[in-house]
Amino acid sequence: MEKISSAQLQWAPYPGQRDSTIRYKSLFKGTPRTPDNFELSIVAIGEGGNYSPRHRHNFEQFRYPLNGPFNQSPGQDIPKGNLGYLAEGTYYGPFQLPAGLEFLILQCGGPNGCGYMSHDELMEGTQALKASGEFTKGVYRRFEKGGIGDRLNQDAYEAVWEHVNGQRISYARARYREAITIDPEAFPWVPVAAEPGVQCREVGPFNECGTAACFVRIERGATHVLRADLGRRLAVVLHGEVNHGGQGWDVHSGFHLRPGESALLAGASTEHATLLVLQLAQQGAS
Repeated sequence: MEKISSAQLQWAPYPGQRDSTIRYKSLFKGTPRTPDNFELSIVAIGEGGNYSPRHRHNFEQFRYPLNGPFNQSPGQDIPKGNLGYLAEGTYYGPFQLPAGLEFLILQCGGPNGCGYMSHDELMEGTQALKASGEFTKGVYRRFEKGGIGDRLNQDAYEAVWEHVNGQRISYARARYREAITIDPEAFPWVPVAAEPGVQCREVGPFNECGTAACFVRIERGATHVLRADLGRRLAVVLHGEVNHGGQGWDVHSGFHLRPGESALLAGASTEHATLLVLQLAQQGAS
């Protein structure tokens, strides 16, 4: 099991085709070139904000705004404290994110098995494509026709993906017509069996491969066994503090459990601690 406090990490420039003023802290990442590769990060939007055209991806995403609404399409915001889920193949945007916005984001491989392109691959592909075109507001504009798709204008991420993978990108049929915004307050807290003082809000699964999300609340002095029985799980402290291994882990600390691993967490806050728990798709489960 891995664990990290975001306070221990330095902000780094976003390594790819988006605006260079975006900064991020990478909490956990998977193994490149594998179907269940992923990256869990905290992202901060820099001066000038960030614009993105309407587009889609061949991977899945969760977003959790930390200090303000996240706009994902015209008239569709994820309010602070809500959770956004975006399935592979679903279009979203255009959107404009304001300077100063911070959010938690998980990008990961989904049921289609395409996996998720690592940040190192994203950076290398972006730099290589700058020799034959330019990236502007989420679009890659070639100086002349060429490349795999032989298109002058192309979604920026899509162009990098095709360059890195050496093939035309394909998308799964969208299972959801729009990005999903989840209001956790609309779900009840349900006591967890055999764990007094622990409650859970289940807000998904989202597909047959096990992509899921829940919120866990641990009262002071109570203990919760976080398990990865059905696949890789990631947990982030949203409120309060938990104790693990004799050490306190406060807001924006994270835990990464591989299949078969578990962690004993104890509530260490005056009132309670709240965690967001995300489960990745089990590849080969469909």
